[in-house]
Amino acid sequence: AGLTSSMVRGPAERIKTVQQTAESSCGRGGVPDKYRNTLRTAVSLARDHGVLRGWFTGTGATIVREVPQCAVYFVTYDTIRRVCATAAGAKYETAGIVLAGGSAGVMQWVVTYPLDVIKSRIQAFPPGTYNGMADCARQSLRAEGPMVFFRGIEMALLRAFPLHASIFLTCETIHGFLAKLREEQAEEQRWTEKGGGEF
Repeated sequence: AGLTSSMVRGPAERIKTVQQTAESSCGRGGVPDKYRNTLRTAVSLARDHGVLRGWFTGTGATIVREVPQCAVYFVTYDTIRRVCATAAGAKYETAGIVLAGGSAGVMQWVVTYPLDVIKSRIQAFPPGTYNGMADCARQSLRAEGPMVFFRGIEMALLRAFPLHASIFLTCETIHGFLAKLREEQAEEQRWTEKGGGEF
């Protein structure tokens, strides 16, 4: 899942990161015209660096982040969901989903946040600024110290719990509704096949 999603997220996050970090005068119109919207940014990156380097710079780092992030995410959710179901039973199923989903969101960032920082730095600068993830990590460490790899993690964690709790709760609610609908349709089909629909 992480590998597949990276093929989409890599270019999307590259364009988004360039837009977000484009030089500006504190929001007073200093952003270069070529970065003023998503389409202009995408076209400018492709024109200046080629499609591969312009859009896919940092995609390798995105894969390195996404694969362990997805693994931690789903394993954490499944483990906590099972523990809650065993300890509290069906009566507290919703609470278990919220706890498991929120915890999964938090854990994925705790484990992979330094990788995300490196990925974002690679994507924020022109291709060739860093010679890979290790070079980016070395330069960042030398210039700003080890805490650079955790800059902004507080907000990421504060956002993660409610965001991912709501994602899983919505997902499980829809899955439950669809499962019930399929069961009702199957029951209706069996009833019809037995001649229950004949008068």
